[in-house]
Amino acid sequence: MYACAAPFPTIGTMEETVLESVSSGLAGAVLHVGDRDRARDERAYGHQRHYDGMALRAVPEPMRTDSMADLASLTKVFAVLPLMHQLVDDRTLRIDDPVARYLPALDVSDKRDIRLRDLMGHAAFPDGVAFHNPVRAGALFSQDRETTVRMLGQVPMDAPPGTRITYSDLNFMALGAVIEAVTGQPLDQAATAKIYAPMGLSRTGYRPLHNGFRASDCMATERCGNTRDGHVWFPGVRTRTLQGEVHDEKAFHAMGEVSGHAGLFSTASELGRLCRLMLNGGRHGDFKLCSPETVALFRETFNPDRSFALGWRLPTEATSHLFGKLLPQHRQPGEVVAHTGWTGQCAVLDFASGRYLLLLTNKKHGPVLPDPASHLNTFLGDTTPAGRYGAVVEQFVEGVLLETDGPPTPPPGARGGR
Repeated sequence: MYACAAPFPTIGTMEETVLESVSSGLAGAVLHVGDRDRARDERAYGHQRHYDGMALRAVPEPMRTDSMADLASLTKVFAVLPLMHQLVDDRTLRIDDPVARYLPALDVSDKRDIRLRDLMGHAAFPDGVAFHNPVRAGALFSQDRETTVRMLGQVPMDAPPGTRITYSDLNFMALGAVIEAVTGQPLDQAATAKIYAPMGLSRTGYRPLHNGFRASDCMATERCGNTRDGHVWFPGVRTRTLQGEVHDEKAFHAMGEVSGHAGLFSTASELGRLCRLMLNGGRHGDFKLCSPETVALFRETFNPDRSFALGWRLPTEATSHLFGKLLPQHRQPGEVVAHTGWTGQCAVLDFASGRYLLLLTNKKHGPVLPDPASHLNTFLGDTTPAGRYGAVVEQFVEGVLLETDGPPTPPPGARGGR
């Protein structure tokens, strides 16, 4: 835990929510709060692994503050976005560049007009293409990375680029491929060489088991591979408890464990440094990522519904189920940016106050809810307060307002401090 003279005002209330969640079925969590200058507090709860398959371990592995989490979709904002900041800042890329300029597979009639900003704003590809599963993918089936990138050009579009907002992993799969095309490096190597190594981040990267780490360095995710407790099968499906391997099926099987949409692992402490990098306008210590103007650009929204900035989610009424109702009342879109990850991760960066929140959990490490026919993607940990994120985010916002704006006025029916 970080010692600090002035503890974050609501850290005790946030801790109560996480402890309640652990007692209700969340395997474990790391809670981390900080500001532009430093980490303010960091605490670990529960276990990073307590299953072998469906059997409880006699001796579970405790969660540690340095446990590496499978970041799932936080990969988008902590791997792809920093690289995009750098490439846009040095004018290697421009946000209005056509993607087909870099990915020949997208030089087809229905994708030729996709711009980089459309990918980052989730205004390009549709969702739901499961390349790894032949039953679901049909002609788009691929368990080979180069084939998958080519297959992006064959994905049927459901709307012209820029006209419909659909959150889709395919957008960031394509962005990762663009980065590889312009840097001449695999995405994982580019991220390490250009961002993580210069910042001294030694526990942040892809494929930890191939890069000197042990399974016990990482939080476990699904207890029976990708089978949803034995109810799902496809060629090559993993059945072992996943620990140190990316959970996401597309990333693991169709993209060789390295993708722009998933695959990154890190700790709360090291992600905190990346948050402070953004909150300080692209600088952290001696490392300069980009100019403050570029950081500001990526917080702008070009979507009519203001749902996304360039890669970041924007906390609005529409996303209050994830980020609570206080943020839209006290911040304009872009003053706060956020994102979540399917395995149980949440990041909130408040540029107005210079504060940030990281909640890293392994909420998929537990039973799939009963009735697997209708709940194959819902695990027990998803149903807990911390697993739903919003309660912890609201308590974080209450603390920020106490420090900066005075006591908040919760909306009717909003959950307050306990």
